[in-house]
Amino acid sequence: MLRSYFSRKQRIKATTENKLILKSKLLLCFVFMCLLTFQAHGSSPDVEYRAFTKKVNSLLVRGEFETLESLAKTIRSDKTRFKDGRWKLTAFYEGTHPILRNSPNSTWNMHETLIKKWLDENQEISPTPYVALASFYMARAWKQRGTGYANTVSDAGWKAWYQNLNLAESTLNDSAAISKTCPHWYNVMQEIALGEGWNEERYEKLFKEAVSKELTYYFYYFSKANFYQSRWYGDKRKLKKFVDEAVEATYEEEGYTLYARIYWSAAREFGKYMFHPGNVDWSKMKAGFEFINNTYPDSIWNQNAYARFACRAGDKEATAKAMKIISNDVNLGAWGSRKEYEDCKCWALSE
Repeated sequence: MLRSYFSRKQRIKATTENKLILKSKLLLCFVFMCLLTFQAHGSSPDVEYRAFTKKVNSLLVRGEFETLESLAKTIRSDKTRFKDGRWKLTAFYEGTHPILRNSPNSTWNMHETLIKKWLDENQEISPTPYVALASFYMARAWKQRGTGYANTVSDAGWKAWYQNLNLAESTLNDSAAISKTCPHWYNVMQEIALGEGWNEERYEKLFKEAVSKELTYYFYYFSKANFYQSRWYGDKRKLKKFVDEAVEATYEEEGYTLYARIYWSAAREFGKYMFHPGNVDWSKMKAGFEFINNTYPDSIWNQNAYARFACRAGDKEATAKAMKIISNDVNLGAWGSRKEYEDCKCWALSE
């Protein structure tokens, strides 16, 4: 009897251990498949955007100013966008800066010389080289200041910061009769306003003039959202009010697009509390992403971002659906980290 009892107990123990081993193997297999899937798809950068900025940069370095003018004129008049809906005009001006912000001073000096040469040869009285030069000064201001908090900036960094801001502002203002015809003029001025600490009334006047000229130039909204973040001159309440007003002004044409795009650009402001009560409304952001993905169905960048925010909002069904769409096109640039992607994928596809 005693031996039978122990035999039965051992059998039960063995069965339990086997089940635990099986569960462990299944879990490891599932995790391995998640990792394998990620490794197979890899991490691609925002290829289209970066390729375009490199193209512009190459044209500048080779001194092909007529080609640059023609390209800028076309994308400005046609309001050309990338597959994800962003304006190419913004990327054009980014392409006139050194590709790497930490490039040596000699590279920055070379770019400044080239843009000034382009400006000297500006026979068509075009706004492009003026805006390019002001945009360059702003990029150099950040390079010399650094992106850290104010208490980490050296005296030399502050001096260079304000010198470049002054150069950018005077370039735009002195050429305003010509350069203000380009939508990006206002976006560079928004950067200057942020750096100089304009008061809210003055900034609002600039913003209203900008959107009266071009309502759907998204970077106006991204810049204003940045202005209203707590690390600058606003708070979540002011940001929310601004987003609601932006959606109302553009709803007929864009639906909840700006709700999604603005909060996407301001995601750092909320961190892990983004979708907590009183912060971002996931139902509106989801509607915005659905509008964006229907309008720009070929953008894997947008689909990756949608999957990420759906996961953060705890919308398992939407995350799983998005994960299937991006299964062969994972773009890590749209995710916070590799781990975030892996965790979301495994969670969305779990039972």
